[in-house]
Amino acid sequence: MGKFVCPIPWVSLSLGAQSTPRLCCHQEAAISTQEDADLLQLSHLATIRESMLRGEVPPQCRGCYRLEESGCSSPRQDYINRFGNVDEVRIKYLDVTFNNDCNLECMMCSPLYSYKLNKLYHREMDFSHSSTWQVDLDSKTLGRMLPSLEVITLTGGEPFVSKKIVDFIKNLSDGAFARNLTLRVFTNLSQMSLEIINTLKKFKKVELLLSIDSVEENYEFIRYPASWKTLVNNIELLNAHRFPHLDIHLHCVLMATNWSFIGELINFYHKTLGHPNLLPIFVEIDTPSFLHPGVLPEKEFNDGLKSIEQVLNELEDKFPIRRNEISELRILLKKIASKRDLNLYLQYKVFIAKLREARAKVNHDK
Repeated sequence: MGKFVCPIPWVSLSLGAQSTPRLCCHQEAAISTQEDADLLQLSHLATIRESMLRGEVPPQCRGCYRLEESGCSSPRQDYINRFGNVDEVRIKYLDVTFNNDCNLECMMCSPLYSYKLNKLYHREMDFSHSSTWQVDLDSKTLGRMLPSLEVITLTGGEPFVSKKIVDFIKNLSDGAFARNLTLRVFTNLSQMSLEIINTLKKFKKVELLLSIDSVEENYEFIRYPASWKTLVNNIELLNAHRFPHLDIHLHCVLMATNWSFIGELINFYHKTLGHPNLLPIFVEIDTPSFLHPGVLPEKEFNDGLKSIEQVLNELEDKFPIRRNEISELRILLKKIASKRDLNLYLQYKVFIAKLREARAKVNHDK
């Protein structure tokens, strides 16, 4: 691998939970900041820029480095494709986790990013509880960035159930800079309307990254209390009013709970969304470690792996020129298979049982 340089420390302002500055949403270590620093100058990223120019891999970037070392694509490579190699500190990319407003209690999510999940954990599972939070991005600060901005990424919570985020998107769409902006939104797509679609049409380009990890009942269990029927209806609404500059990706977290359903999810994605990519964007779960597919007993793990391979073999026969995507997923599957840890299986089963019990109790008390 050559010199490990990413444009992000030169071009991006990224704000995480409770307005915490970060390198990007993929970082593996926190960055140090000065309280009086002007975040728009990106001075809090100076150490990372210097480290990269010395040929080092900053601690925050180890995830991308490991992906590339194993032969997989990384977010760094996507950033290079978007912004090229830069040497000027100038904000072209705004990446904001706006708040923890969410309508779902996804089992692999952190309570920090879903107030609804946070309340459940606090009430039923003895987790610490914190209040709702939001990032304060005032109009003056945004106005200073807009002339140079090219891409905005919005995450939550769930952006389309957050009034703050929906209002932010609408205000952006009505401004003169919308025609120069690529808007990226990570969404569970539990909410969609023709009004939102018409708002999105005003941007230069829109990328919707749909967080869908399984199909039918298993999907509803993972992303409780989501409705599979509602999700399919919202996808059909998007397809019916699809515009040329709308790009839809499916983003899936590989974990023990959906391991046996990934083959079905790939078929659903391929047949329903008709995306130019052959496969969804797959990521290996990081935490909690007991949700990793490697905790599953040998037969359950191998049966799931075989079902995925069967679908990949079928796609490889139909689309031989797309083998690079299939090859990359196989590399990821091999990486996952190398992390078997059956000692965590009992912890996984206890967590699932406790989660089912907590949900049943809440439903009973309604």
